[in-house]
Amino acid sequence: MLGKLQPAYFPAVFGPEADQPLDAEVVTAKFAELTAATGMPAEEIAAGFLRIAVENMANAIKKISIQRGFDVSSYVLGCFGGAGGQHACLVADSLSMKKVFIHPFAGVLSAFGMGLADTTSSRILAVEATLEAPLVSSLVASLDTLQQEAEAELLEQDISASRIETLRRVHLKYVGSDTAIVVPFASLEEIVFRFDEAHRAQYGFVDEDRAHVVEAVEVEAIGAGEPVEDTTMDGTGGGRTLETMPLLTTCTSYMNGEFCSTAVVDRNEMLPGDRLDGPVVVREDTATTCVEPGWQAELTTKGDLVLTRVVAATGRVAAGTTVDPVMLEIFNNLFMSIAEQMGLVLQQTSYSVNIKERLDFSCAVFGQEGELIANAPHMPVHLGSMDESIKAVIRSHTGSMRPGDVYVLNAPYNGGPHLPCVSFDLTVVVCHLSSVVCCLSFCPDYWLAHELFSPRSNRRDITVISPVFDEQGIVLFYVASRGHHADIGGITPGSMPPFSRHVDEEGVLMNNIKIVDEGVFLEAEIRELLASGQYPARNADANIADLKAQLAANEKGVQELRRIVSYFVRLKLCDRQDLSCSSRQQTADSRQQAAGSRQQAAGSRQQAAWSRQQTA
Repeated sequence: MLGKLQPAYFPAVFGPEADQPLDAEVVTAKFAELTAATGMPAEEIAAGFLRIAVENMANAIKKISIQRGFDVSSYVLGCFGGAGGQHACLVADSLSMKKVFIHPFAGVLSAFGMGLADTTSSRILAVEATLEAPLVSSLVASLDTLQQEAEAELLEQDISASRIETLRRVHLKYVGSDTAIVVPFASLEEIVFRFDEAHRAQYGFVDEDRAHVVEAVEVEAIGAGEPVEDTTMDGTGGGRTLETMPLLTTCTSYMNGEFCSTAVVDRNEMLPGDRLDGPVVVREDTATTCVEPGWQAELTTKGDLVLTRVVAATGRVAAGTTVDPVMLEIFNNLFMSIAEQMGLVLQQTSYSVNIKERLDFSCAVFGQEGELIANAPHMPVHLGSMDESIKAVIRSHTGSMRPGDVYVLNAPYNGGPHLPCVSFDLTVVVCHLSSVVCCLSFCPDYWLAHELFSPRSNRRDITVISPVFDEQGIVLFYVASRGHHADIGGITPGSMPPFSRHVDEEGVLMNNIKIVDEGVFLEAEIRELLASGQYPARNADANIADLKAQLAANEKGVQELRRIVSYFVRLKLCDRQDLSCSSRQQTADSRQQAAGSRQQAAGSRQQAAWSRQQTA
């Protein structure tokens, strides 16, 4: 209907016998009915359907990119599928992307990839033994057996031994931990080193005093797919444009809201370096590519078709702002995505039912001054006071914080959890409201107010806070995770006594203390704190396990924030370099133009002198 598909150059694969061409007459008749029903021109109806399809495709890409904080405008859109090329330029415009890559086999790329995929076979053996030198030696024989089994499975599938690569891995964890980390199998020292690196990257700390346990060993045999050699096309005669290359035909298509004359080109006839300015339709055996106005198609020496926007698209701004709506959406979702990723790590690595299954936790990102930037939709009741916890850490540790430091608190008067559940008669509050306000005005410290009114705080909600530093050692952000621990001590199991009269009766108080010191987990100190006081914690191991999960969640937030800062810093530097190069190029062009003007003026003076000489 829009002229982007030409029946004469489309494969005849329709009908009962799969030998009929596209039926343009039926399409025209059906759209005529829509025109009669709506009063809209047929081309506008078709273009409307196409816009809806394009936005749906763009939204699908946004879900895995922009909504996770990735700026896709600097990426190249990979296009595949028989119909992909028809919409590639429009989808790229919707995402503010400026390049599209189309493989020579784009129309059948999935089948092509399946034919080239590796074939794998894996074997795993449970061990559950302490990591020691004798164990490492004994595991070699077990791995040899597993390797023989895995490789035999591939050989049975007619994969030659020369194409098989085998990887050996060990699943390692700390004693008492439920979560193993997979590292390559090697010498004892190399295994421990790799594990410490991975543990620090995932959890933000290492436990140097804890033994390691080998949970399992694994062998994976990989049979490489058939090798593909990239062929280089002969570029002789390339560099043509629509005016100098053969065309299949010229048709009328509806693009960019108007009818336009459109060339139809066979991709098989293109040579490396050919550049086709849109609008143009490129047909091939397994696909059709529509190059929209403002876009240019170029064939590379590898036979790839690269579409580039050469005319700037019409600028878009979000309502009430002067910013790009795509970038606004990126930053709106970027920090939220980080908080959600933190929550996922916390859920997966936690120990207690409260956190792992009941999902009683919250994760959030904060600014340099402790203001809330983004919080994932975990447990909303936690979020009203978390910023006060961050500010308490800032007040106490500004100037002494170092990269790798992490702090923990559950103090109700330093942004502790949902407070207070005040238990006194409403009539008393109404009759003595002025007295209450007076007392509070003289008792700004929560601890004293706690003694006066006996509120019940949930001391089990423990907050772990990590500062995020840049390369110069400046704090850029804070990330925090708050988890509901099963017990933290107190006069009753569960640490929520209904009749507490003193803060110590609610459990162990963690008032803004360091839990990780420059990457080293202070487990001995935390265990000592959990065992202190008149009513210590009843299951310190469970508390330690959940605290480690919170540390892992925070480390995920730290890594993601550093990644996005690094990315946007590089992007800014690239923009400045491009701007500098552009300025230098403009300066050179201006100088060249000025030199040309001077040369032209000199020529004019010489011609005038020659004319005067002729007159004389």
